[in-house]
Amino acid sequence: MLKSIRKEMKTTSNLKLGKLTLDILASPVANVEKTVKFINRNIGEDELTMDNLKKAIETFFEYKPEELDGLEQSKPSLYLGLGASFHDYSGFVQFQDPHKETRDIMYFDMKGKLPQTKNGNRYTWRNKSQGSFGVYNGKRLIAVHKLYSELIKHNPELAVLKNYILTTSFYKGQWYSVDNEKSGEILKAIMDVYEDDLNIKLMEDYERAQSGDYAKSFMTKKNINASVMAQMEVTSFKDHGFSFVEFDNETDLEKVAAIEEEWALLYKDLPKVQTKTDLRFRKLGNHKATGLYYPTQHSLCVDIRDVSAMLHEYGHLLDYEYGDSTISLSEDFRSMVRRYRANMAMLKPDSYVNKKKTYYGTPTEVFARGFEIYMSGKTESSFLKDKQAYETDDAYKCFDDQMRFELVTFFDNLLG
Repeated sequence: MLKSIRKEMKTTSNLKLGKLTLDILASPVANVEKTVKFINRNIGEDELTMDNLKKAIETFFEYKPEELDGLEQSKPSLYLGLGASFHDYSGFVQFQDPHKETRDIMYFDMKGKLPQTKNGNRYTWRNKSQGSFGVYNGKRLIAVHKLYSELIKHNPELAVLKNYILTTSFYKGQWYSVDNEKSGEILKAIMDVYEDDLNIKLMEDYERAQSGDYAKSFMTKKNINASVMAQMEVTSFKDHGFSFVEFDNETDLEKVAAIEEEWALLYKDLPKVQTKTDLRFRKLGNHKATGLYYPTQHSLCVDIRDVSAMLHEYGHLLDYEYGDSTISLSEDFRSMVRRYRANMAMLKPDSYVNKKKTYYGTPTEVFARGFEIYMSGKTESSFLKDKQAYETDDAYKCFDDQMRFELVTFFDNLLG
């Protein structure tokens, strides 16, 4: 049964890196390795298939698909001596090299329990003339292939760097050498996927928090007095973008007439959405905000004591409803979010923005503040802050001069 017909926020990635934390001070090699470990930890049982292992072996060991027909489960009683001790390899997958007459075999641990000190090592049989065998972490190999496949889907030129994606701890010896420059190229591609997945997670968390607040606090009030109820029925806001309007009993209806007129003049030049949206004028003291937008309920709330947040919240409405998908998650806006976060890091540690950097760095919040700046360059309005705030407030200072120039181009193209 459908519970929602809202547009889904989609990422092209199947890596789900939103909970990964990368260290910008660490080396590219270390960050690539950390990414692989994260994917390895989160590989599902349904992904540990013989078919996925074949694809990984084909890619990194450069066998042809038809040469991998010999891939099979190890014998139930298989124990191999590694050094001075024996290890149980009966749960592994094995592959006999078809090009060699000697018994050259690869063993792949599909459970990921292989000690890192053994992973990628080669051993000779007791009778050395029989050949050798190698032991590999098959689960990790599938994880690396999953990352590699995602990266070359968007960056085909990275295919030549595939052995560097395996990272230092997969192979021993000649298969891999540390190279920060090449790993840096891989990391740039990882960061694009990572930021997309992180943005999806932040937006989902944002919506979840907003929905919870809405259910607790923003149902239509009971006992609205007759004069206010009458104004709710005839308000011109219902002719300019909103399907339902609520006023608090403490609303000054004479002042309402003034902002209705101002909104009507402003709205004729604003982009329009087809979604039916509620507009609620309430006291929002408990939320420490002068405006709120609830995307899943299509509800825009404005504090009756300060309507200056209304265009900010309208920016959220545009983000979610103006295009075919959420605009702040688009590739065109990705660099704006990235640079905003980078500028946040340059604020003083005690800045209120840094204290709530997850919230302020959420894509839809960056979009809505960018929309405010764009509109402040076009008009002065009760529904915007004073112009000085857009120059001195930390939340807006994170838009540098170049970004502000690009905001004009972005919104002109989007809304023109």
